[in-house]
Amino acid sequence: MPMETTAKPESESPEFEADQMVRLTRQLWWMPPKGTLQRAYEGYLYFKNGGRGYTMDDVEDMVQARRMAAPSPESVVTLREITPETVNAILALSVADSQKRLVASNERSIAQAHFEPAAWFRAIYADEEPVGFVMLHDETLRAEPREQGYCFLWRFMIDARFQGMGFGWKAMQLVIAHARTRPDVTRLLTSWERGEGSAEGFYVKLGFTPTGVDDEGEMRAFLDL
Repeated sequence: MPMETTAKPESESPEFEADQMVRLTRQLWWMPPKGTLQRAYEGYLYFKNGGRGYTMDDVEDMVQARRMAAPSPESVVTLREITPETVNAILALSVADSQKRLVASNERSIAQAHFEPAAWFRAIYADEEPVGFVMLHDETLRAEPREQGYCFLWRFMIDARFQGMGFGWKAMQLVIAHARTRPDVTRLLTSWERGEGSAEGFYVKLGFTPTGVDDEGEMRAFLDL
């Protein structure tokens, strides 16, 4: 007489659990505290290959802990160098769709920076969360500066998820403080797109003085340091 077999419920199958681990690990990818993504991903690979790595409960706990540690308006804002370990998190940052015409993507900015000797760029962090990106054109970084007396705020963005929390304002105070340390630099220049969604109000509140529209239709401005 044939033996009866009972199919293992899908929710208990290794394939289902592996899929769940992928889903949870992807959540960590978009919000990784230092080291967590690597640990979770290594655990998932170990689990998938029949080992005894991190369980689904472990990764669920990591996701929940990350959510509880989300940045707040009280978070400490810092500017940090971008490393091979952090670059993907910075590339994943983006402004809202309605703002994309106003600022280049971080992919484009970082690519440009690597071919421009005068580029100085940093990731903006709120506590341990990457929330934005800034890049200056600083002629003092050249062996033979072409012009002197100013830095130009080339790119500045805060991810759409973290706007309205004061991170942009705090980051700009750090950028201004950095510009003041550059030799013979007395002004910080910038420009912005005009029209709906323009950052003009933000820069004017910071103390920038508009000077007129340039050949590309952007408003140019300066801040005395």
